[in-house]
Amino acid sequence: MFQIDNSTAISAQPPSTPAGAAGFFTDGNPASNLAATIVPAERLNSVMMELVNAVTGAGQTLNKAAFNQLWTAMQTIAKNPGVTPPQFDNTTKTATTQFVQRALGNYQSGVVTFRRNDQYHFRTGGRILGYLFECDRNRATR
Repeated sequence: MFQIDNSTAISAQPPSTPAGAAGFFTDGNPASNLAATIVPAERLNSVMMELVNAVTGAGQTLNKAAFNQLWTAMQTIAKNPGVTPPQFDNTTKTATTQFVQRALGNYQSGVVTFRRNDQYHFRTGGRILGYLFECDRNRATR
């Protein structure tokens, strides 16, 4: 994978034009007077930069002689287990299964605190502590 590097290439990406109606490429049809799709440099730059960003985002250096860099990048990204953010992290980082379970109260951290006046409901399965409800003294007498 590499960025275009011939003598007619420019050094900075031109600004994008406003988006038009979504469509598809065509080879055209002279019989019906349908023109073939003109593929502008902007379209090619878009595809090129998407590929470049996938490869470099996976930690690779672009290599003009390698033809498996996108595949290698996808494998690298798929094998990345992710990093579990701290418990009260409110950033937009990807949430791991461990983070979601912990946030929902289903993560077994090894420490469970029981208070005297709390009511507990245990789900079948033994490992998962279900929901914790505060005792309401008014309802407890019903």
